[in-house]
Amino acid sequence: NYMTLPRGTTTQSNRGRGLHNTGYSGGEYNSIVYVNIQSMGNSIDFGDMTENVYSNVGGGNGIRGIFAGGYSGNNSPDTDLNIIDYVTFATTGNATTFGDTNNNIRYPAAVSNSTRMLICGGGAPRINTIEYITIATTSNATDWGDLIGSDNGKRGSFCNSVMSPTRGIVCGGNDSTGAQVKNMTYMTIATLGSATDFGDLLTDANGSSGGNCSSNIRGVIQLGMTSPNRVNTLEYVTIASTGDAKDFGDLTQAKNATSPCSNSTRGVFFGGGLAPNGTTTNTIDAVTIATTGNAYDFGDIVQVWGGGNTGTQLGSATSDSHGGIA
Repeated sequence: NYMTLPRGTTTQSNRGRGLHNTGYSGGEYNSIVYVNIQSMGNSIDFGDMTENVYSNVGGGNGIRGIFAGGYSGNNSPDTDLNIIDYVTFATTGNATTFGDTNNNIRYPAAVSNSTRMLICGGGAPRINTIEYITIATTSNATDWGDLIGSDNGKRGSFCNSVMSPTRGIVCGGNDSTGAQVKNMTYMTIATLGSATDFGDLLTDANGSSGGNCSSNIRGVIQLGMTSPNRVNTLEYVTIASTGDAKDFGDLTQAKNATSPCSNSTRGVFFGGGLAPNGTTTNTIDAVTIATTGNAYDFGDIVQVWGGGNTGTQLGSATSDSHGGIA
């Protein structure tokens, strides 16, 4: 018998932190909370964004978490934002300004690997632009190319996204008429150009998600809304191939506008909207990405912001060990 010691640095061995920008909870707030994905439990206060914001998107690598775009009703007039903030996963503290996107965008999608983050679509009206940043630097976003799909690709709004270290996939969403679509398109993250058709979701849907839930191999997609109803349906794709999505299982509740992230083994879904009247939940669901099956309870989002509503929706999430990180 013999023992093999762990490999890698201390920073690598401590990975598994998921961040959630709380988004909308009876108003928009700038709070960031975190969980330890491998252990389960309630959220813990991390720090604050540079602005009160919701409907933004999260990404990053093993060191930095990035939050981009969003919407603020606290400005006059209400406005879409072009801000990019960043935090350092291993510490707790407030976000720092990274740079700006080229467009003011709400509800974008994003994919990232260890080097680069792509910010896809979004806006009101919808746009099909893909921009990118180099995560280790601070600077404004640069044009990458365009989405494709229904309505000339102008469907980046309300999309889900999943990724491996080489490929990112944008799933579903709304086109410029507001119609839900089931197109999925993929990008090779390290290149520049236009997205390529991947396949279709089983159902037209918009997830309203500000994050992703994937391992290096498989992406789990929350459908959220299949007009006109919220659903609890989860589907999955094998990222290295192309083809239509398959049934994965169900969330614990029918809800949209959750904020998912993962540690490549387990995916978590923060909060969500339950009904058209604005009812939200503070529950965190979890799934085991390598299997198929229903979600299970992970813990709760513990309120650290000033609203009277304990639930949250339309936030964003990211982690230091998602599917885009080898």
